[in-house]
Amino acid sequence: MSVRGGLSLLTLFPGRVGGSETYVRGLPAELGRTPGDVRLTILANHHVVASYRSRVSAPHSLHHVRSYRPGNRITTRALATGTAALLPRLAARDVPAELDHYPMTVPIPRVARRRLVTLH
Repeated sequence: MSVRGGLSLLTLFPGRVGGSETYVRGLPAELGRTPGDVRLTILANHHVVASYRSRVSAPHSLHHVRSYRPGNRITTRALATGTAALLPRLAARDVPAELDHYPMTVPIPRVARRRLVTLH
């Protein structure tokens, strides 16, 4: 079975969250050990792109989602997640996937397709 999935790291700020980030870093390698063809497109904000560029290898890819701009403070993060919740098509307009996995709990981008949310 072939699955093309999106691993949403849009709300991640590398180096700030501890255990859940350790979990996220291990996902691509572990999913590569499952039967079938699993290809992840890691949906990344600009912070993740800068930090994870060297950690992502084939068959997975890193995709900078320019339509979602995370905030760096509580107020700007609330604005970013609120905007994504109110205008989900805006946050998802350049996201290629059949299934979305939200390992950081926050379902952004929220789109009408199969999804998996990890609750820590």
